[in-house]
Amino acid sequence: MKPSIDFVTVIVARPTESYTSEIKRIKEEVWQITDHIEEYAGVDECESFVRSARYKYIFIIVTIDLINDLFSLNIHQIRQVQSIFLFDPYKNSNPLHINDLRKLSYKMEEVYISSNDLIRHVEKCVHECANKSDILLSSLAGCSSDTMTTNLVNNIADFAELWFPLYIDFLFELPMVDSKEEKLRFIEQCRRHFAHNPGALQLIAEFEEYYEPHGALYYYTCDGFFYRIVNRALRRQAIECIRDFRFFLLDIRNQLQLAHEKFLDDTKVGMSKTFFRGQLMSDAELEELQKKHREGTLITTNSYLSTSECSETARIFAGQPTNGIVSILFEITAEIKDPQIKQRKPFARIGHLSKFGNAEHEVLFSIGSFFKIDQIDEESPSCWIVKMTFVDEDDQNQIVTSDFRILRTCSLEMKIIKIGDLLAKHSRQGISKARDFYDLIKTSNSSEALKAACDAGLGWLALNEKNVSLAIEQQQKALALYEKLKTECDSENLTHLYITSYNCIGACFRQLKKYPQALECYCKADKLALKVPIDKYAMYEGYRNITSINIALTHKLLGNVDQTWELYKKILAYEMNTSTRFHGPTYLTIAQAGLQEAQIANDVHEYERHFQHWKAFLDLSLT
Repeated sequence: MKPSIDFVTVIVARPTESYTSEIKRIKEEVWQITDHIEEYAGVDECESFVRSARYKYIFIIVTIDLINDLFSLNIHQIRQVQSIFLFDPYKNSNPLHINDLRKLSYKMEEVYISSNDLIRHVEKCVHECANKSDILLSSLAGCSSDTMTTNLVNNIADFAELWFPLYIDFLFELPMVDSKEEKLRFIEQCRRHFAHNPGALQLIAEFEEYYEPHGALYYYTCDGFFYRIVNRALRRQAIECIRDFRFFLLDIRNQLQLAHEKFLDDTKVGMSKTFFRGQLMSDAELEELQKKHREGTLITTNSYLSTSECSETARIFAGQPTNGIVSILFEITAEIKDPQIKQRKPFARIGHLSKFGNAEHEVLFSIGSFFKIDQIDEESPSCWIVKMTFVDEDDQNQIVTSDFRILRTCSLEMKIIKIGDLLAKHSRQGISKARDFYDLIKTSNSSEALKAACDAGLGWLALNEKNVSLAIEQQQKALALYEKLKTECDSENLTHLYITSYNCIGACFRQLKKYPQALECYCKADKLALKVPIDKYAMYEGYRNITSINIALTHKLLGNVDQTWELYKKILAYEMNTSTRFHGPTYLTIAQAGLQEAQIANDVHEYERHFQHWKAFLDLSLT
């Protein structure tokens, strides 16, 4: 299947008899890979085309007699060039010279003697590029691809989609122990990954020698291995890889925060500006977007979002529609905030910081930014307009981001447990990914408190898998660590950890139907006298960490209906007195305790017992 974006194969070969038949065959085969082929007899014409085709993805096939000319014009340094394939059917190339060229550019592929091998590798590189491309992948369709650039997060069922912005938030808040050490670790990993690519190794060496925090955006906008690694990792939500270049994300955020004040040159604080982004989208993705869209749909970006202040520039990026592919123009409205107030997710003009200057009028939005879809209109059969509003997640008036504010408003330790919980519940991640996340934190240069939080999180994962003995073992391990941390950890943060571990052990005993032991654990948590908020996230995770509710429903399971009712009234009076929003779900959680478990177990006697308790609780609530 051909990629559905503007890929171009450029063939550079002199029209000699020795090459004619082979080049003709290569052209015929490459037509099956990309729709667009350019053929040139010399590199001058090739250079003119490549430099003019700024918004295409170009793969160059060049014969051995023209390779030096290609490099002398620095065509290999042009950003839109993805790969260079050297065709040498008569084995005229000098291996040492070719190796020198590969040191000059990581884009230089192998030397190909066989046209079959060449065609096969062109196809492989084109499709790898398609998988990495943010143009092919819909920003908004909510598809199941593991490389999509955004997630739809509309309602309680989508809470799990917030794991990634919460993870990024966690990385930004995590204390930086040694940025130089983080940078060196990342460089060494890059060297191992690109061990057989001299061009990439040269770029890595230059990065190691010259990189400074104030140059992060310059490196991000350069056409180098670094830009590609960062974007690929972000779009694939590769937890470990992203952790390894955390220093770089922090440097970009600092630059964006400083650059945000440039908007005040022509805009007053509080005024709005509109930015534009063009891209291609398949008909199927557009249809999915329209199906899921409703007023106020919220999305969050997985990577940095590049936009332009110029709509015409964005339309060029939107490309030419083809069969089954339409152009999309995003119009993003954002309010300009006071630069003295640091934003968590800043956006800014980056032309003065970019390798490409101000030609594209580029404005970059931070990773994890939130946008609200306002409207989707058909401008023409092949072009659609999607209007969005940038949402400042710190704005208390923005109800649409209240879920995320609930999630992030906690200690780093509790944030770790929440990330693991959301990963475990995510349809494309799951418990194994959550376990990998905890293992990553435990084996990294993290504080003992964070490692203890990982043990607590692993305990909850074990309980989710019905492995009660392992869950209790993990929580006891965590509790032992808490005892050691009493003199060095923030007391409130540590108390939250104690509460979550006691609640988990209580849930284990409840699952074993050892209700008195469960009640004992819950009472230990309750004596710590620190209330966990009853909010939307608490309801999402089944109130597992709300001690008062756990105590009430355990009394209900024991048949202490009168005591359960008194506890429920106290919960309403003291813990839910500011809002009636969760009264109904809380009531049902307590009233129906035991019914579902008995039904699943097909235990008629147990079901009847809990049903009678449910009726008794209902009678009390009606009197």
